Amino acid sequence: MTIRAAFVGIAAALTLSACDFGSQAEAERAKAEAEKARAEAEKARAEAEKARAEAEKARADAEKVKAEAEAEKADTDPSSAPAAMVEGGLGKEQIRTVVRGHINEIRDCYNEGLSKNPELGGRVVASFKIEADGKVSESSSKETSVDDELTACVVDAVKTWEFPESSEGKSTVVTYPFVLSPG
Repeated sequence: MTIRAAFVGIAAALTLSACDFGSQAEAERAKAEAEKARAEAEKARAEAEKARAEAEKARADAEKVKAEAEAEKADTDPSSAPAAMVEGGLGKEQIRTVVRGHINEIRDCYNEGLSKNPELGGRVVASFKIEADGKVSESSSKETSVDDELTACVVDAVKTWEFPESSEGKSTVVTYPFVLSPG
């Protein structure tokens, strides 16, 4: 083989190597861009999940405010229901605070009833006795305009609540109206 033929062969080999190197560099660049796009997609997915969680929290907060407003209306609006009556060791505000803390349990009872009867609405006036230690010893319905299942759910929920201990060491008898209407 002549020197010239050898140089031509070497030049061709170098050209092929340069082409391979260029293709390899392009492949590496494409791989890096794909990895960057995947990282950006993952970041967008995480941001969307965060936004979804924030929206869910905002909805839950709005429902809580709505439930508190309904409880307040039941206590203060004479056209919606009679006011709560409290006799004994605890004050009305202490009772109201605990009821508001558990109002979602009443809402759950109502929503369960609504799933069976979309026209369901009315009120349950619960009567319950709170012992001096804050535990509910008796719970019943004094008055109701809804079905037995919903009434029982409300009465059973109230039985599980715990109130502050009475500073006077006395039990407390409460009559509390729950107005149940689609909101």
